[in-house]
Amino acid sequence: KTRLESSSIQFDNEIKLKLYGLYKQSTVGICSNGKPGLTDFVGRAKWTAWSSLGKMSQQDAQKQYIQTVEQLLSSSTSNS
Repeated sequence: KTRLESSSIQFDNEIKLKLYGLYKQSTVGICSNGKPGLTDFVGRAKWTAWSSLGKMSQQDAQKQYIQTVEQLLSSSTSNS
């Protein structure tokens, strides 16, 4: 298990969506998928998180993902 998986951090939806968007941007690149329908609330939230990153490079997305995870880990350690 990674430190993040074994930690007791509870992620709110905002953090989950941020990490999802950064993950997709870093692994796939710019979002070229069509916007999901109005009734697909989860799909729309994920699409928005990813597409909001615009033309961010995959390398920059990887860096931001790592920085976000490191911040989450350090805040969980300081709160323990």
